[in-house]
Amino acid sequence: MLFVYILMAFPYLTGYAGSPVSNGFCASTCHGSGSFQVTVSGFPNAYAPNKTYQITVTANSGTIKNFNSCILDLNNQPVGTLQGSSNTSTYSHPGEGTGIHGSVYDQSSYTFSWTAPNQDAGIVKLYMALHQGNHGGPNQALTIEAFPQTFLRGDVNGDLAVTFTDLMYLGTYLFLNGPAPDCMDAADVNDDGMILSSDISYLGSFLYLGGPPPQAPYPECGIDPTADGMECGMS
Repeated sequence: MLFVYILMAFPYLTGYAGSPVSNGFCASTCHGSGSFQVTVSGFPNAYAPNKTYQITVTANSGTIKNFNSCILDLNNQPVGTLQGSSNTSTYSHPGEGTGIHGSVYDQSSYTFSWTAPNQDAGIVKLYMALHQGNHGGPNQALTIEAFPQTFLRGDVNGDLAVTFTDLMYLGTYLFLNGPAPDCMDAADVNDDGMILSSDISYLGSFLYLGGPPPQAPYPECGIDPTADGMECGMS
């Protein structure tokens, strides 16, 4: 997903990502004016546990002097792990925890990574404040939300139930060139990180032979407790 924002932020400082526990975002005290546009890509709408996302912020025109960013949960606690890239680095702040900013100034784009937590942290928020130009350039802040990725294992066709139709859908996908499940993780019924005929056998045994139920999350929707590379939206 791409998010386009009209922005205004302040260079050089750290701890100014614009979150409730930041020092601020400098928009009310800096001397900047005007606005500029950036595009943020790579931050998910829904995050999978332990998955690493490459996040890039790009100026739609010109360059970005610098930025501050952090990712917090709804209790304003740092969540997941931020890491810098070739033009970004981390900083430490008592409120934001680990933040990220540019390690060099005046770049057209900056890239960093975020590894989601290994369990459901609820809604998380990416806070970012950016600056363009000299000290009098435009400055402001943005916030983007992400939700935990949840699914029901065994619900291959996505109707929020586990029935014979899921068995048929999975068999058609594997052997008759049928459509792929929208959530591949849901089709990995035995949670071995692969979608094979063994998943058909597992689901059929559960439905008709009293076999074990699908692995978690089942019988309620939830997050995948296994970091296996499978996720929803892979098809």
